[in-house]
Amino acid sequence: MYVSSCRCALLKRLTSLLQDRKNPGGALFSAALAAFLIQASGTVIKYLNQVFFARWAGTTEYGAYTLAFTLAQTLTLFAGLGLMTGALRFIPVYLTERNWGLLRGFITRSSQLTFLASVLISFIVYVALRLLPTDPALLPVLSLGLVTVPLFSLLRLFMEMTRATQHMVKAYLPFQVMQYVLLIVVAFIWLQLTGSLSAITLVWISVAVFAGLCALQWGLLSSVLPAEVSQSPRTYDTGVWLRVSLPLLIVASSAFLLNQADILMVGMFLGAKQAGIYSAATKTALLASFVLTAVNSAVAPMISTYHAKGDKAALQKLIYSATSWMFWPSLAAGVFLAALSPFIMSLFGADFAAGRWPLIILAFAQVINASIGPVGFLISLTGHQRYSAMVYGWSTLINIVLNAIMIPLFGLIGAAIATTLTMILWNVWLYRLVILKLGINTIAFLRITPKES
Repeated sequence: MYVSSCRCALLKRLTSLLQDRKNPGGALFSAALAAFLIQASGTVIKYLNQVFFARWAGTTEYGAYTLAFTLAQTLTLFAGLGLMTGALRFIPVYLTERNWGLLRGFITRSSQLTFLASVLISFIVYVALRLLPTDPALLPVLSLGLVTVPLFSLLRLFMEMTRATQHMVKAYLPFQVMQYVLLIVVAFIWLQLTGSLSAITLVWISVAVFAGLCALQWGLLSSVLPAEVSQSPRTYDTGVWLRVSLPLLIVASSAFLLNQADILMVGMFLGAKQAGIYSAATKTALLASFVLTAVNSAVAPMISTYHAKGDKAALQKLIYSATSWMFWPSLAAGVFLAALSPFIMSLFGADFAAGRWPLIILAFAQVINASIGPVGFLISLTGHQRYSAMVYGWSTLINIVLNAIMIPLFGLIGAAIATTLTMILWNVWLYRLVILKLGINTIAFLRITPKES
């Protein structure tokens, strides 16, 4: 009877949240629920994608593909010039103000700048790979991987623009789910036809998939924009967009590098095979953060909206709800991954047993990340992007130095410890800035009321 009444109370609470979209918590719950369902499905499929690729291609080929894909993803962030995150800052404001000309201009100019920058960066890196001493076995794969940079850059940009309109399903379904389903299906068909799967083949498959999804995501973005946007003349404010977005580029690239630099440096110090093992541990640890990612996906454009309205009370309520929902599931997932780490890593193959302790350490890092709340978005999307750029920039430099010291000494475990220490550093630093600059508390379960700034 008691359990039944609790379930009824919970159901009523969830129904109330879904219906009360004017309330910050209710609006966040609705958006986060959609993002969570898609990203949870996408996380599972992405994980299966890594397991299948590791088994089908073998440890060395999988490691080479991972390095090529990681390099391409890293360059994608720089190619975006910060405009991917900038979309979360500007589009909600333009929609609120019904400024259709600036909205259309931002979409057009962002697409142009992203494409041109991605082509230029890919060419520069290609020349560098040819001139610098590079492993001959990796050079063809890394070079071919650069072809994906313009496609992946535009796909990411269109996804973030769609997300900024708070249409979570249309934003994340192609990027989070369809991408990995198509990669698995096409790779499986190729394997059945040829009997082998190399790193080069995996990159070509990625090129084809990204091209198709890029066209699809553009169509979905167009479908969620008000009709007035396409009917309004474009208005450009490129200088303002870049002045805000370039610091956000440092933020986004630094956040990405915190998750990717260790993989690249493991490959540099220990080779492609160890990079493949460490990459599997890293991607598995990210399972502890899929609720955090879903909530952050929903909360980012809402932060911009409430800040633009000057509604601090609603913003604080939103952040309390966000942190509460992201922390406890992340803690449970982290404990689960740690307990089953030997079995989970064995799914990739016998060689991947060495990734058990890196997995445990990195899962702990994700729990710490969730406990602090969306401090990065709060600083970046409320006009304090220069502070967040400073924090992320220094943290990335510290991360690289720590990895350079600890990987030669302690191998894969050293890389995991270096990344965890850096993640703790930047979360605490940003939390302090949020308290000082915004007067907002993000650790909801402590319910500390900060002083007004």
